[in-house]
Amino acid sequence: MCEAELSGLEPGALDVFMFGTTLEHARLPEPQLGALRSGTWIIELAAARARPLRALLGLGPRPLQRAAAGQARALAWISRGLHGVEQWESLEPTRVIVTLGRVR
Repeated sequence: MCEAELSGLEPGALDVFMFGTTLEHARLPEPQLGALRSGTWIIELAAARARPLRALLGLGPRPLQRAAAGQARALAWISRGLHGVEQWESLEPTRVIVTLGRVR
């Protein structure tokens, strides 16, 4: 659903709001959050951006940077007032950080 379609929704129209982003951007989509009713689940799928040069050099992902980005994301969600925040890394597809929480 695009932003224009979401802006016309009634606040109670969605039970779940799911979106994807890069791991390096820990920003919630603030304009869309205003259309969500209390108790709505928000699910974010975040993948690290592609780094072709690192792959060519045989360098793997940086686990500490990925962990720090995940922690920053969870703290941003909690400071925004979301509750029941959970986070994990998926097994398939690999290296996707899943964060979910509920709107107060």
